[in-house]
Amino acid sequence: MAKSEGNGFLFGVVLGSAVGAITALLLAPKSGKELREDLSEHANNFKDTATDFKDIAFDKSSQFADVAKEKATTFSAQAGDIANVVKDKSSQAYTKAKDATEDIRVNLKDQADQIASRLNKAQKELNADLEGIRSELEETSSEAKEEIKDVLDKEE
Repeated sequence: MAKSEGNGFLFGVVLGSAVGAITALLLAPKSGKELREDLSEHANNFKDTATDFKDIAFDKSSQFADVAKEKATTFSAQAGDIANVVKDKSSQAYTKAKDATEDIRVNLKDQADQIASRLNKAQKELNADLEGIRSELEETSSEAKEEIKDVLDKEE
């Protein structure tokens, strides 16, 4: 903002000086020819000053354009760097999540296999115990039949 105000002030000074010079020339007691020469000289000076301001304006606009291009390039590069960092981090997070999921799957499968193995072992043990109980029941049943038969034979 200060630069803009400074340039406006400078332009005002130059314009005011030109208007003052023209007014002074018009009010000065000189002949027509001298007045025309002075006006022509001051007009040329004013034209030269205006040309200088035009050149300064072109230089400043070129500088501003260069700075803007440089800032845009820097910003673009920084945005690209940030995008690459985000891409790398998300890729790493995906890989970690995938690995963790695989580890959990393997652990759950191992646990399920262990539980299935324990259940099969328990079933075999239960079947063996049931077979033993069946055998004992058959033996006890045979002995009971024999005793009942003996008791019935004695009563007759």
